[in-house]
Amino acid sequence: MDGFTHALFASRVAAVYTALTTGARHQSHFPADLRRVVEADTDYQRSDAFRDDGDFWRAKLAEQTDFASLTTWRPPPSAESFRENGRLEPEDAAVLRDYAGAPATVHNLNSGPVEDLAVNVYNRGPAEGMHIAFDGNIALYTREELARHVCDFVALLRSLRDLAESGPVAPSP
Repeated sequence: MDGFTHALFASRVAAVYTALTTGARHQSHFPADLRRVVEADTDYQRSDAFRDDGDFWRAKLAEQTDFASLTTWRPPPSAESFRENGRLEPEDAAVLRDYAGAPATVHNLNSGPVEDLAVNVYNRGPAEGMHIAFDGNIALYTREELARHVCDFVALLRSLRDLAESGPVAPSP
């Protein structure tokens, strides 16, 4: 399961759980069945848009010689990783939220092997803030390095609150 599918699945589980625990109604299926999803994907792959998108990304990445990383070398993906956590307080997280939270308990099982760094942000609801977890390949990061990166990331997100409260950084056109 890729990261996008993982997020959709977790969101669906939270919605069903919330409906079951509150007695509310919920849809008994995803908005599209698998057949419709496959048909839409097949139509896209046969379209001019698919060819245009492919041409765009091949041209855009033609000169790409490296990738973004916090380290300087590339080991193979590792099933073992360190996890370091951070927390964004509710007042800081409020700036980042653009959807309502569903009450649920989340238990991270594992998103799979970590090639470099996996960043997970969990919306814990308005009273709980946001939980931030960095999973780092143990061949690339020490626990201390990963903890420092989490701390820096949380500080960056906290600074967004001040930025948002200060108003626009440039006049509107």
